[in-house]
Amino acid sequence: MTTYRTLLDEQCRVARLPIWGGGSIFFGSIIVCIVLQDPPSAPPIVGIGIFGWAIAAYGFLRAFYGGISCPSCNGNLGQTAFNRRSTLPLSSFPPDVRFCPLCGESLDKEASEPSPRVS
Repeated sequence: MTTYRTLLDEQCRVARLPIWGGGSIFFGSIIVCIVLQDPPSAPPIVGIGIFGWAIAAYGFLRAFYGGISCPSCNGNLGQTAFNRRSTLPLSSFPPDVRFCPLCGESLDKEASEPSPRVS
């Protein structure tokens, strides 16, 4: 069986994919523009970079405002997941949070079945 914390860790891993992927595209396009220094090819590369930034921004906003929810009450825990003192945000749900701040359910409780996500 899995615990609520395991389900939250899975949500954190899924939520960080567009953030890291979009950021990688953005910074990769900056590096390519610096290395090439070729003005004719700059507009498409800049467009790809802006697209990567948009993906990262969407991923951040989605995770912060609803991408991570309590498996018990479906309340938004995105702000709680980002409120940690770590060098790698969203690597896992903060271990010092033991209960859902919204419903008070223990996060170490066994989950009988994953509750449906409400978007």
